[in-house]
Amino acid sequence: MKAWPQMNLAGGPVQLNEKTLRDQSRPVLYHYDPAFIDFFEHTCNLLKDVYHTNYDVVIMQGEAVLALESAAGNAKIGTESS
Repeated sequence: MKAWPQMNLAGGPVQLNEKTLRDQSRPVLYHYDPAFIDFFEHTCNLLKDVYHTNYDVVIMQGEAVLALESAAGNAKIGTESS
């Protein structure tokens, strides 16, 4: 039986397959790279289909609480007096 390479990506060693190791050896695709921009736009369009919306979708990188805090911070609560 072949032993998979191990890499510490979590609380303990994680077994990786060949495809994962090969994909990790690819160059980093930066957020300003035209290929990334096309990929990001395509992903956003797929999410619009998933959520059946024509509005913009927001992809946030971070923990789930990041999106919750952002939504709460941008929510208009009650009425504002001028």
